[in-house]
Amino acid sequence: MNDATKLDKIDYIFKLLDDWRKLPSYQLERRADIYFACYLPEIMMDFLSKEDDVGQNKINLENIIPEFPLKKSDCISGEKNYTSTKVDYAVFTQSKLYLVELKTTWKSLKAKQVDEAVKRFKGVPENNTMTEEEPEKAIDLVRDICVIRHSPNSDSKYKNLIDRLSGVPGIKKIKANMKRSDNPEKAISGVEVSQRDIEILYILPRKPGELKNGEFKENRKYTSIEKKIYNYKKAGYIHVITFADIMAVLDKIKETDCLANSFYSVLEDWQFEPE
Repeated sequence: MNDATKLDKIDYIFKLLDDWRKLPSYQLERRADIYFACYLPEIMMDFLSKEDDVGQNKINLENIIPEFPLKKSDCISGEKNYTSTKVDYAVFTQSKLYLVELKTTWKSLKAKQVDEAVKRFKGVPENNTMTEEEPEKAIDLVRDICVIRHSPNSDSKYKNLIDRLSGVPGIKKIKANMKRSDNPEKAISGVEVSQRDIEILYILPRKPGELKNGEFKENRKYTSIEKKIYNYKKAGYIHVITFADIMAVLDKIKETDCLANSFYSVLEDWQFEPE
């Protein structure tokens, strides 16, 4: 297969994605996330440079865990809950853990989920008053994964996840060889993590209130979820990377990377809902 044929195939994949996203039940996020993941190291390094947080950090795919499990709270009755929700990507740097959610449409953003994340990891409920509970740290999430791994009937893939976590920056020690029949709580003592804070990061098609002509709606015309994202970002509780930010990263490499070139070509249209 020559280069032209390869490029045709890549362009055809993105043409299908762009065409099918216009259909009622097609979920672009599930199909396109692998392309975002391919360039997530470059995207994150660009983001960290703007945040003046590059330091000794070097992001590569080994630093990134997809579908990272977040253990649900135990039951009010005291019964242990070993189930979890998933965040699209966990990105580990030397000092922080970024929980990254990818949204290819603003319509898939749920206000309740955003509020729960800000409350859990920043200690800030919807009314912006601090809670009595301390926000969770990176070590809490890693410990939770150990607890899930050693709980009854856990998926064997959790051992693979723990093995993978053992090699990411900032995790100094993680006990991964306990038998599943052991008391899950024992796993907690075998974890040492240098990251302290958790950062919430959304990859979104566009900025809150942004219009196609590059201008912005009047604030009073923002949707409720646009207002929430705008206010949380302004307060520093969340971070946002837009498709335009990603296009700026791809623009630097698209001349020599045919996948980046094809991806770049559709992102401009993906910033807004299909007509």
